[in-house]
Amino acid sequence: MRKDQKNIDFIQECHIIIVTVVLAPLYNVAQSTLFNYKETDKVNAKRELKKALSFKDQLSHLIDDKKLIVNNKENALTILKHENYYRLSGYMIDFLDEQDHFHQDVTFESIYNIYKAEKEIRSTLFELVNDIEVYLKTQIANYFSLKYGAIGYLNPLNYKHEYGKDYSDVIHLLKKFDEIILRNSNNLIVKHHNNEYNGFMPLWAMVELMSFGMISKFFSAMKTSDKKAVCRTGYKDITYDKLESFYHSIAYLRNQCCHYQRFYRIKHPIKPKAYSTSNIDLGEVKINSTYSLVLALLFVNPNTKLGERAIGKLKSIEYKAHIDFINNYGFNNNWQDRLYEVNGHCIKN
Repeated sequence: MRKDQKNIDFIQECHIIIVTVVLAPLYNVAQSTLFNYKETDKVNAKRELKKALSFKDQLSHLIDDKKLIVNNKENALTILKHENYYRLSGYMIDFLDEQDHFHQDVTFESIYNIYKAEKEIRSTLFELVNDIEVYLKTQIANYFSLKYGAIGYLNPLNYKHEYGKDYSDVIHLLKKFDEIILRNSNNLIVKHHNNEYNGFMPLWAMVELMSFGMISKFFSAMKTSDKKAVCRTGYKDITYDKLESFYHSIAYLRNQCCHYQRFYRIKHPIKPKAYSTSNIDLGEVKINSTYSLVLALLFVNPNTKLGERAIGKLKSIEYKAHIDFINNYGFNNNWQDRLYEVNGHCIKN
């Protein structure tokens, strides 16, 4: 039996254990919770769920109950019909007093202005992610395949030993490869390798089906010596642990952008490792701010022209929306010049 086939058999056995021992009990618990729900459970809740409101009632609730100033009611109603009230309410929290009333100088229009600006901010940042993702996948696929072979990524021994007791995390990563193939069964890449190579797919093809979050976890699971080697070949002026932290932060940022999450006055749970270089004065950087995530994004951005355009657009958004990026997103003084300096700084040309 081929060595590669032994590895595959080992992985499949581990997958069976995961499904029967771990996933099945969790599924049973979920089913039990779902179907045993009773109306009396509402009594035990801290608060009763709010009743659904029509679009007109939503607007009346804002005006009459929460004392929000609405300068153009017809336009506000149209906005509520297009944008989920609950989504908009996330931008209202900071402008409510202890009685749950809006401060006197706050208007529906000013809140919607922040909401619109954030849509542009997310779009601007997300535009940079694609090239960053492709660059990382290229570096990993090339290095890992040259060292371990086309399907060496299927061998758990090619990952760091300390990454999870008894390789549990590595097995979880390997299980994801199976899930990718099953989920993309109609994909041309998968069909080609099923027909021509008995389902075996080289890493340089597999990465094209991996999410940013998964390729980030792949990098984290690599042996330290391999991460250092990737750092040397594709990057400069950055250590492997900071690179790992940056990509983890960018994966988080990407997901926040994709799911329309709020950045305005948010302290993020993901904190990129502090970066310092003698060539660039970063000034004071709040480690849980949106600005810290933007710095990580631009440090490893391989498309500097697109980065320059994004920086200019961010400045334009700040100016047109009259939103202070320093107070509301944790940016610092001269942030535009500093972002230009870090743009693509860690990419080896």
